[in-house]
Amino acid sequence: MSLLSRPLATLSRKRARDYFFRPPRHLVFTRFGGYTVLLTLGIGFGGMNTGNNLVYMIFGMMLGFITASGILSEMSLRSLEIDWILPGEWTAKETGSARLILRNRKQRLPSFGLRVSGAEDMPFTAWVPFVPSSAQVHCDIVVTPLARGRKQLTQIKIETEFPFGFFRKYLLRPQTLEWVAYPQKLTIDPKNAGRAISEENPVLTEKGWGDSYRSIRDYVPGDNPRHMAWKPTARTGKLMLKELEKEVEKKWVYTLLPLDPWQSLSQEELESAMSFGASLLRLLHTQKVAVGLISSETFVAPSLSKKELGRMLKILALFDPRSAPALTEEPHAGAHCNVPLLDHWRANSR
Repeated sequence: MSLLSRPLATLSRKRARDYFFRPPRHLVFTRFGGYTVLLTLGIGFGGMNTGNNLVYMIFGMMLGFITASGILSEMSLRSLEIDWILPGEWTAKETGSARLILRNRKQRLPSFGLRVSGAEDMPFTAWVPFVPSSAQVHCDIVVTPLARGRKQLTQIKIETEFPFGFFRKYLLRPQTLEWVAYPQKLTIDPKNAGRAISEENPVLTEKGWGDSYRSIRDYVPGDNPRHMAWKPTARTGKLMLKELEKEVEKKWVYTLLPLDPWQSLSQEELESAMSFGASLLRLLHTQKVAVGLISSETFVAPSLSKKELGRMLKILALFDPRSAPALTEEPHAGAHCNVPLLDHWRANSR
């Protein structure tokens, strides 16, 4: 079976017709290409009027160049695939790098002179001069999100002017690329965060090996003899042990409830509050403070996990009090110290 008849035998007639006669591309003439086509037509008319064989030969040669350009550019755009490797974290107004992978699925033919571009939330242009057959190349795309929130890229444009630049062919590939840009990072004085914790989040005490006295009890085999209470032992005539206590901090939980005060903020104030909240969560995490977050949709328990920090940053990135779901039941946060994030932001903004 020949190469030409093989796809016709395996594909339906409609698919075969679309494959050969309706290629998935668009064509735009360049200025050089437009002049070349007009010159070719002029030479053709001149040959018809004069009957000169040399003019006919030049006319045929120029038609051959135009035809070859169309075929080679079409072959370069065929069987291309796009893949992405996104960074683990995007932050508003900070440069992030994503890796674009361009694969050539053609078995024998390479692709030349490609330019890949995007729009929407990821405007970029990448120049790929050569992609070998059955291989892939990659290039790094630098993107700076302008604001927090959900971002997406729904379409990629792949174009080429190979080989002679007579016209520019391009195809549009649909994409399902989505990511979330976290709120902008701000510089927060660690003393202010520490003062807020000490004032609003007092410490608790519990039984343990600390430095504070708790009680006196009978000695039990296995207890540490370093904590023997010798005076009560001499007075009672039996071994007594001094029990100590340690200080344990409460869990630190911010809340985005109620929503009504948030709805009265302007968009600029809301963005400032979200940037402050995200920066504060990052700061507390670096200070090894277990921090949680309450929203109208979920409750993130206080934790030192980086994964849970990412969840909270995503909640702040997508938080919109005007479109937040109505609260039917406030999430149960346990016996933690819940602090309104809005109040903390206002106190810090004074």
